[in-house]
Amino acid sequence: MASEFTCRGPRQSDVAGLLDMMSGEGVLHGLTLLPHMGERELGSILAHQRNRRWIVAADGEHVAGYATLEWGEGRWRRSGKFGMAVADGYVRRGVGILLVGEIIRLGFRHLDLQRIELEVYADNAAACTLYERMGFEYEGLKRRVSFRDGAYIDGYSMAILNPGVQVEHVKAPRTLHQLLADAGSRAA
Repeated sequence: MASEFTCRGPRQSDVAGLLDMMSGEGVLHGLTLLPHMGERELGSILAHQRNRRWIVAADGEHVAGYATLEWGEGRWRRSGKFGMAVADGYVRRGVGILLVGEIIRLGFRHLDLQRIELEVYADNAAACTLYERMGFEYEGLKRRVSFRDGAYIDGYSMAILNPGVQVEHVKAPRTLHQLLADAGSRAA
């Protein structure tokens, strides 16, 4: 299925295709971007590549989708944030699987990230299913994280940990509920 598509870095000639894709009804519904992005704005985003990599899924010269991976600095250097979109005409044709796989390979094999995280709208069942299938796990619910079409939308935080690395880590000593209870008892 996905073999008809190729992954590559973005080209200047992709700007029009990316803009066209980002204005698609289904894509806009799933993205946090505001409508009506211009060529200059997108060109500027594409030009800023420090700690960020864009991957375009192409069907010949047509943009079928894109993904981004952004990673931190200093102590956050081993954590990456991932986002993606698939063009309306390419949904359920393997583009999403291809892009998520490329992001995981880039993050774990080439950047030595320990985790890749994402945020997804809670009502985007297809994306949630894809991310779960690719190994991402739910880490939390973000209530009213976004405003879309006149309503507040909840979102999920999801992440995948690098399975090839066994590391010792320090877990949080208390749960959020314990912290809130402690804060409430101190205020009383």
